[in-house]
Amino acid sequence: MITAYASFNPSPITATPRDRTESTSALPLSGLQLYGGAVDSANPSATFSFAWSVLTLRAGQTATIATPTTQNTLLNGVNDVWGDVRVLLIATNTATGETSEADPRLAPATAITTLHLESVARELTRPAIGSREWWYALDTITATLDTLDTSGTTIDSASINEAGELLLDLSDGTTINAGVARGPAGATGATGATGPAGAAGATGATGATGATGPGAYSQTIWHTYDGGTVSAGVNPNKLLWAVGPYRAHIALAVTRLSASALDGGVATNNLPVHGVLITADTFKSGAANAGAATIFATLNLTQGATSHNSTTATTTTSAIIPQGHLFGVLIGATSIGALNGVTLELNCEAL
Repeated sequence: MITAYASFNPSPITATPRDRTESTSALPLSGLQLYGGAVDSANPSATFSFAWSVLTLRAGQTATIATPTTQNTLLNGVNDVWGDVRVLLIATNTATGETSEADPRLAPATAITTLHLESVARELTRPAIGSREWWYALDTITATLDTLDTSGTTIDSASINEAGELLLDLSDGTTINAGVARGPAGATGATGATGPAGAAGATGATGATGATGPGAYSQTIWHTYDGGTVSAGVNPNKLLWAVGPYRAHIALAVTRLSASALDGGVATNNLPVHGVLITADTFKSGAANAGAATIFATLNLTQGATSHNSTTATTTTSAIIPQGHLFGVLIGATSIGALNGVTLELNCEAL
């Protein structure tokens, strides 16, 4: 038979107590160390895997296990809802697959450890749902009420502070902090009458600069052509679309056309690059639409005197793309051989 041992104590199998007690004034809580262990009565040297879980919580209460499948772990995320938190450990013999009792109603007391949360005012606890020894807490509450001396002392007023604690002001001038008593938000009351206008306030600080309006629209389009390689095999008598075409949803000004290659090929190799615009109807008219496009900028991406170096070329332009027109970049055939890693760029701004 396998017996699991869950504890807040570093020696979970032999040391007691296994539970931990904290004040509700310390909530919320995280990083509470949990230690696990197990014994197989049939094999004292057995090794185990472990599974931690938080048992049933109260409404609104939270608590999580940091690493549920490690032998030792952390209890995290215990929020400010008053109530004990129970944690169950299940151990499995890694060789035989036999497990400890998984039903928290049947598991031995050693397999469950409890975080007790005491109230600030009377150090009382609210047993977790499913607790076996809940009557201990009931006995404590009953004894506290039975010995509470209220003779000659009455409650003058009660209030909830910002921490959600119930404060009772007594007739003898003392105040009792009855602990966390925050409930659900009540319904919104009716809107009261408008009060008189207050005095003019001081001039506020200058606000942050607003976002740039649509008139300053700017976009840069990068495009790497055909996996990065352009060769002389491209039809030299037919321009090809390399970027776009894109539809201008507003009128645009093209400011720059750039091209670059990681490897320009052999010395003096050249790739012609054209910035163009075309109407939508012309573009849709046939496959030869590239030849009908209007060229507004041209540059030549040329390799220098040394072969297989990177190369770049840029030209500025003041071309206008009317709203609704298409625009993009056309390329022709290289003059000698392949270029590799070609990148084309158009920079556009709204008018």
